Amino acid sequence: MQRFLFHRSLTGLFNEQQNRLVYDQESLLPFINRTFSLENCANLLAHRQDVDRELLVDELKKQYSGLRQTDLVIQNLDLLREKNTFTITTGHQLSLFTGPLFFVVKILHTIKLTKELQAINPDNNFVPVYWMASEDHDFDEIKSSHLFSKTLTWNADQKGPVGRFELDEGFENVVKEFKEFFGQELDEVHQLLDSYSGKDLASATRSLVNELFGRFGLIIIDGDSKKLKESFSGIMKKELLEQFSEKQVLATNQKLEREGLSLQVKPRRINLFYLKDGFRKGIELSGEAYQIPEVGTFSKEEILNLLEKEPESFSPNVVLRPLYQEFLLPNLAYIGGAGEISYWLQLKGVFEEAKVDYPMIQVRNSVLWIEPALAKRISKLDIQLEQLFQNTEDLKKWYLEVNEGDSLQNDKLMSALQVLKVELSKYVVQADPTLAAFASAELVKLDKQIEFVVSKVKKSAKTKHENAMNGIEVLKSRLFPEGGLQERKVSFFQFVAQGDVTAKMDMLYQIIDPMEKDLIVLREA
Repeated sequence: MQRFLFHRSLTGLFNEQQNRLVYDQESLLPFINRTFSLENCANLLAHRQDVDRELLVDELKKQYSGLRQTDLVIQNLDLLREKNTFTITTGHQLSLFTGPLFFVVKILHTIKLTKELQAINPDNNFVPVYWMASEDHDFDEIKSSHLFSKTLTWNADQKGPVGRFELDEGFENVVKEFKEFFGQELDEVHQLLDSYSGKDLASATRSLVNELFGRFGLIIIDGDSKKLKESFSGIMKKELLEQFSEKQVLATNQKLEREGLSLQVKPRRINLFYLKDGFRKGIELSGEAYQIPEVGTFSKEEILNLLEKEPESFSPNVVLRPLYQEFLLPNLAYIGGAGEISYWLQLKGVFEEAKVDYPMIQVRNSVLWIEPALAKRISKLDIQLEQLFQNTEDLKKWYLEVNEGDSLQNDKLMSALQVLKVELSKYVVQADPTLAAFASAELVKLDKQIEFVVSKVKKSAKTKHENAMNGIEVLKSRLFPEGGLQERKVSFFQFVAQGDVTAKMDMLYQIIDPMEKDLIVLREA
């Protein structure tokens, strides 16, 4: 295994705002409380307001009921009762089979950061947390998984919050299809996939993630809980009555736009959904009436009575979900992808208005994983790693120029042709000026004939190196599927074709560095 680093701005894979979030948080201080650093984490310990720890731990233990719990998970659950215990949190949708590789990367990043904080702050405790976005209702975003150039899809007809989706025959079939990629002798993979089960997608995801990361002490929390929502109902009431989050986000948006920063989320008038099995609809305000599509219209008193009686039916959207998370957890920092972290820049005012601590934010590591077969192909083509970030055609052009040499160098030919055209034009005009137009037309034909000859030579060179050209295309499509980051498309399980889940997870954990800002390239031997 080898580890290489590339500045994100040199890869062409990240935009300017994303790079600022990684390399220059200082310039974003109007929109965040403090820049991310280990030192600032330590400084924040004395100032982080406390949370209802008893409620948090009791609910977590209820959610963990029936799950296999490692000693480290049990220890971390108990530590959360202590006032000197803090969390580092990441979150993600309930993607099929964990979804793309970056899901695993962001969790390992979060885990490793807690280990580093523990080492330099031994008088405190640090617990990694994964927040399941179980109330999200965009099923299309999570229903597929990509590995070994195949796409597996769970075609469910269910609606509403995906965490409540029942695991029907279609789910069982797609799990069976997934298993077929791995021989029966690969017990580690099959045992892991056997844990991907439960009464609904939330319980199945919790079980699978627990099996993958329980040995690291990761704590998994599902916000779709009556008790947790009940504790948050005061802020949801404030949202219903004052629509405070939209006001704060819109005010911040104006400042962001003046700074030339892009906006990731558009706030609603009320940033709450009404939630039931198979149903999640936005709550609208019309005059003084509250409307829930397909449910009915409510007066102020009626909507507040509904909130009091069934707080579990109210669901924070993308604007209020971070607030809900930080309200519940003694959290120091939130870890996410560059695009995801961008929308936190819009939320500082929301936190201040709700009197909830705004955490530090950090962009997770990004990893480009080069498997042994691809590493051999790169070596055979004599491509340097930095060249991988070129587009496919430029990389092919470079290869042909290196390997064909003078046969593709037509600069001298073009210069000689230009001299010939000038002399020929002079010759014709001197002989008969009326033939000038004729000469010009014939020279155009000559240009086209020369271009045709040159293109034939280049095509011949490409044919001669057809295997190399195909190899470059395979290389680019595998490392940058659809022109984007591999980690955003390909499943972690693609890298464990031999069933060695634990070994590959440990290798990935080893190369991750929560304080590293550059893109990490992992090349397997």
